[in-house]
This record gives sequence, C-alpha cells and structure tokens, in this order.
Amino acid sequence: MDSELRRKFSDIGELDQAESMESSKSFWSKFSIIFLILLVSVSTGAGALNDGVQGAFLFDGDFTDETGTQDLSASGTSPSSNSTAIVNSAYLFDETSGEFLQRSPQVDTTSAWTINGWCLSNKVGQDSEPCFFFEDSGAMEFIGVNIRTDSYLKIGTAGKTGGNGAISMSDGTYHMITLVWTGSKFQGYVDGQFDYEVTPSSTGFMSSLDEFTVGGNIENGAGSQYLEGNVDEVTVWNRELSDAEVSDLYNSGSYEQYPFSAINDVNEAPSISITEPSNNTEFTDGDNV
Repeated sequence: MDSELRRKFSDIGELDQAESMESSKSFWSKFSIIFLILLVSVSTGAGALNDGVQGAFLFDGDFTDETGTQDLSASGTSPSSNSTAIVNSAYLFDETSGEFLQRSPQVDTTSAWTINGWCLSNKVGQDSEPCFFFEDSGAMEFIGVNIRTDSYLKIGTAGKTGGNGAISMSDGTYHMITLVWTGSKFQGYVDGQFDYEVTPSSTGFMSSLDEFTVGGNIENGAGSQYLEGNVDEVTVWNRELSDAEVSDLYNSGSYEQYPFSAINDVNEAPSISITEPSNNTEFTDGDNV
C-alpha cells in the first residue's frame, strides 16, 4: 500500500475514533446529569411531615411540647402516666375526676391546620368520648373530635356541623384520629383513612378559639365532657395535611413519633421528580430527555 493511501486510511480511523469518543462523552455527560438529579430528588416524605408543626406531645411521662412552643398543663387533677401506649408511655384520663390538659392553640384557627393523635376509649358503647378540641373559653364555642357512643367518629361543633363517620372504633384499642381544617371544611380520618367531611354552617366562631384541650370538651354548652381512656402522640400543624401524609403517619414503622425522620411507609415507592433538564431538552447529538 502506498504512503498516500496509508495516510488517508489513518485519517479515517482517527475520525471514527474521535466521533466514538465524542458520542461516549455525550452519553456519560447526560447519564451523570440524570443520576445526580435522581439522587437529590428522591423524597421520603418524612421531612415534609415536620413542616408546620406547632405542638408535639409524646406523653412520655410529662406534658412537654417537643417543639418548644408551649407545654400543656393539667387543669385540676392530673391524668396518670400509663404503659398502655403507642410508644413508650401515654396518659390515662379519668372522666370522673374531670381530668384534661390545655394550652393556647398556637395556630391561626381561621387558617388551615391539622390535629393528629392516638385515642383509646375505655367506654365504647357507653359514652361519647372527647379526644382533642380547639375551644373558646368565653362563648361555649368549639371544634374537635369525639368517639361517639356507637364507636364512630364525630366532628363536633356548637351546632354548626352534622353527620358522623363510618369507620368503627368498637374494638377497644387505640385508633389514630386526625382532624383537618382546610379553611372551608373539616375532614376526619381514622387510622390513616379518610372517614368523612363536613362544611360548617358558619365559620365566624373560628377566630375566637383560644384554647387547645386534650381529653376534654369543657366549653360544651350541654355540660363538660371528659375522656375515660388514653391519649398518646398528639401533634398540631399550622397547615392542612394531605391524604398521603395522614396515611404515612398511620403506616409509619416508628408510629409517627415526632420528629419524623424515616421513610414512613416502607411499602411505598419513593417519589422521584426530574426538574433539570426540562422535558424534551435536546442535547448536541440530537437525543431528548
């Protein structure tokens, strides 16, 4: 082969090699970008559950607010610490002694908020048992949740809501109860499942709610009501929790104890989002992502 042909074939080989290297470089560049995006975009959901928490009460021997916002305090006789708990210990309320805990709401009660906690009624089928409420200390106004005599959830106000839940709590065990105020309606959940919702006939009373109570509905115009049973792991948010977040709280392997720090539902695939590059971004070799 003469020298001229050798040079031409050599040039072609170098060109092919250069094109191959450029194509490989482009591929790995795109792969690296996508990998890094996926790495930082996988969401466990746990961090989000900490957003907006304005009160977290583990009831592990005291009434401390784990957020440092404001502790609960006992009015009159204090409920007793009890080992029948979701995590560590809980508090047992005695209705005959009129035991309940209270503090200020620490949220704007007219805007969206959520209360979540575990309740165990010792008088299922006998009395309506109050779990937690926002109340007006001077006007007998309130909003909260009861386990009704028939064992179903009741979202209670002073004559401004109706309806009852459809999920039974008649087994005499703990149930996670969640009350969400969206800003226009109340939504009740039992054990992570949506139960029912109700739109109040008026909302003016919401701005005057100045107490948060656990284990008692003391501003009930028909007479104060007190819980005969246990309460554990109560949390208050200054925002509306989504259906998925409520489900996560119930399905958490750590039983939703604050602060929330692990993937809550181990059977739930993590959510993945790609924000960069945008859809249909064209790279230099014509490929789209």
